[in-house]
Amino acid sequence: NNTGRLPKLSKNIEMLKTVSKNYCWFLLSYIFLIIAFAFSFYRLLHKKNEGKNGFYMTPWLAILKTFVMMMGEFEASNFLPHIRNSENAVTCFWLFSLFVFLIAMVLLNLLTGLAVSDTHTIKANARQL
Repeated sequence: NNTGRLPKLSKNIEMLKTVSKNYCWFLLSYIFLIIAFAFSFYRLLHKKNEGKNGFYMTPWLAILKTFVMMMGEFEASNFLPHIRNSENAVTCFWLFSLFVFLIAMVLLNLLTGLAVSDTHTIKANARQL
């Protein structure tokens, strides 16, 4: 373990490792929910998005776009016209609203709380050499 050679950085490196590991485990438990949203968006919007940016043309691009949206990048100016022009506009609107609430607000705040908790625990257990 080389972190002991850099005492000023060792606590920060330990926090990065711990938070990254816990984020991965936490996201792994919610991956099915994120993929379900991605396939729902793909199913509802893939034909409406052919000429524009094409994020819903394939399921893989829909998953990528959903992960980007999960981080808060909704691009509402590009997304909302597709909802309005969809034959399932009401369903798309409620699905998008549910996504914003569950994923962008609740899940990301849980991740932030997890990081704060991990950081607090590591700082409390840190020893000065």
